[in-house]
Amino acid sequence: MTDTPARLFLGRAPAPGDTVFTAADLTTVREIVICNTDGEPRGAGQTCDVGISLVPSGDTAGLDNRIVPDQAVEPAEQVRIDCATVMEAGDALWVRASAPDRVTVCISGVVHEEES
Repeated sequence: MTDTPARLFLGRAPAPGDTVFTAADLTTVREIVICNTDGEPRGAGQTCDVGISLVPSGDTAGLDNRIVPDQAVEPAEQVRIDCATVMEAGDALWVRASAPDRVTVCISGVVHEEES
């Protein structure tokens, strides 16, 4: 098995919520960074709530698979979440934000590929 560090997602969080990554192989999510880019200087701007679900293959995002439950991120601040969450092939990461134009999400991990 080959373990390859990977950026699984980097971008703006979708407003209504959407899939941002689907695992093709066994994958471990190692870090989630949520950054509220609204508010320079600090204190100006709006707090944003971000929710992230790990959705098993064939399922839909919801409270039963939420791994980040509406995390409040203050203006010009970031939240860093260290984890070791395993995704099976076909599982997906789903992200939503209360203010998508103000929130950047970076999800990093390790992809475990079977050697042929």
